[in-house]
Amino acid sequence: AKRERLADYLQKEGSPAAFTITDRAGWNGESYILAGGEAVNADGTNILYNGDTSQKDGYTEKGSLKEWQEQAARYAENNSRLCLALGLSLAAPFLVLLNEEGGGFHLAGDSSKGKTTAARLALSVWGDPETTKGNWDTTPLGLQNLALARNDGLLVLDEIGQTADPRKIPQMVYSVINGVSKTQGAKDGGNRRQKTWRNLILSTGEINPESLIGDRAQWKAGNHVRLPDIQAEARYGIYDTLHGFESGALLSEHIAQSAEQYHGAAGRAFIRRLSDDLEQAKQQANERMTAFMETVPELSGQARRVAKRFALAAAALELAAPVTGLAAGVGMAGVKQCFDEWLETNGAGKHEDRRIIEQAVAFMDVYALSMRFSDWNTQTVNQHHAGYRKQEGSLDEYWIIPAVFDDEVCKGYIPRKVCEVLHAYRWLKKTDNDRWQHQRKYNGASARFYVLMGEAPPDTDE
Repeated sequence: AKRERLADYLQKEGSPAAFTITDRAGWNGESYILAGGEAVNADGTNILYNGDTSQKDGYTEKGSLKEWQEQAARYAENNSRLCLALGLSLAAPFLVLLNEEGGGFHLAGDSSKGKTTAARLALSVWGDPETTKGNWDTTPLGLQNLALARNDGLLVLDEIGQTADPRKIPQMVYSVINGVSKTQGAKDGGNRRQKTWRNLILSTGEINPESLIGDRAQWKAGNHVRLPDIQAEARYGIYDTLHGFESGALLSEHIAQSAEQYHGAAGRAFIRRLSDDLEQAKQQANERMTAFMETVPELSGQARRVAKRFALAAAALELAAPVTGLAAGVGMAGVKQCFDEWLETNGAGKHEDRRIIEQAVAFMDVYALSMRFSDWNTQTVNQHHAGYRKQEGSLDEYWIIPAVFDDEVCKGYIPRKVCEVLHAYRWLKKTDNDRWQHQRKYNGASARFYVLMGEAPPDTDE
């Protein structure tokens, strides 16, 4: 009887207020749901979160915004890596607002240089750093669940060297940054609704993913774009300036303790500022991103995608100046320093093309003058035979057996792509009928070879 009376009450006397029920963190209209389920909004919309609440204890608020500014955030001034970490954390909610793709950065450097401190500072924007920090020692599905729970937010993955199987890292990066779950069938027929998410990722580790995997070809250009390396080493470990502390270690200890004592207020304050006028916030972010991109040189498509992520971090950090307490221009300058160092290391061109050239150069450095290449008129070859060396004027041509070219020169890259890159670099020779493989006849038989003109590509110091 009580159940019936309750049903009558709900239908006749209950509140007419509308509620939104969602299992998705991040933006829901003008409300933003933290990974723990708390809704932060400016318009009073009633949101009920029915998703993953395993992080509820981590996404909490402790201490005041002013205390966080004075004891933690202020040390990002003139410290480029801290600026990048803070900017990445504050930029995550802008992904869907500006229709930007997910991605991240990997901070690589020796142990005890301050990488995890930068991650803790970034996480303290939203909650308790120690509880909300993730790690690489997880399964692909587990990583997707972490990303989904932090939709429109920051995902920190600490210590990439702890990964049980490094060979899975490339696919894990693709899957989590692409932001779409696997297609799965429903028990009643058809397919389940796919889950989607967008994140910005801050990864840390003593070495970069490519070195950890041990196979350059497996860490492809797409991975480099999605999770480019930033060297953690600045002047004092991760720091450019120590702000009066005697060492980087002491500064790291202070920031870590402060992030533990004061956290969560900044993210909530920032979301409320954005929610006051989302259209204006988007316009301002676009203006600052444009200003950043105007300071960078002309870049290829891949390098430009990475540059836009730097620009987004810089723009968010500038917009959040009233929240972080940093002076105007500080965030832009710090992130720009990281970008300049990344550009100096990686260049403005296509990363995959550079890797192909480097791989071919490495092969020739080792074997060009070895016994693996026989003289042109030699009849006997050894069991590791790679091809022939032919004198053409002042230049030696290297005729490489297709199997060796595919397995050792291409090594993980599509042969046609390698041929196009090496030819564009004026190193691989085409036939008169525009084919890649040259034919050689001897002893009544014929064989095909790829031909490199010289031990090294043109304009390269030998």
